[in-house]
Amino acid sequence: MELMKKSIREIVRKEYFSGVGEPMITFRKPTVRPSASCLNSLPLVNYVQFAVYRVEKKLAIEPCDPEERDAVRWSSQSLERKPKIMTCREFYRRVSELMQWSDDCRYKVYGKLP
Repeated sequence: MELMKKSIREIVRKEYFSGVGEPMITFRKPTVRPSASCLNSLPLVNYVQFAVYRVEKKLAIEPCDPEERDAVRWSSQSLERKPKIMTCREFYRRVSELMQWSDDCRYKVYGKLP
């Protein structure tokens, strides 16, 4: 008599599919890099501020003026606007500690526009 195997339902995670067209930030020790979709979502924004919500474990990117205190340029200064790879050891360390990330991995964080 053959035993019937129970079917186990597994949900395929979104990370296994292409994120083309979705705003995304890639974290890889010790750098942070926005996707081209991030820049395209905010076409007139060259400077941003990063905000960390510790309790909710969320990150936010907020457009700002270049003169603001914690303004960070997130795009290249050339005519063709490209995402800038930002080296930020302390910020990366704090975020990876908060999120309990491994230093050996790369993390892609998908975003939403309000």
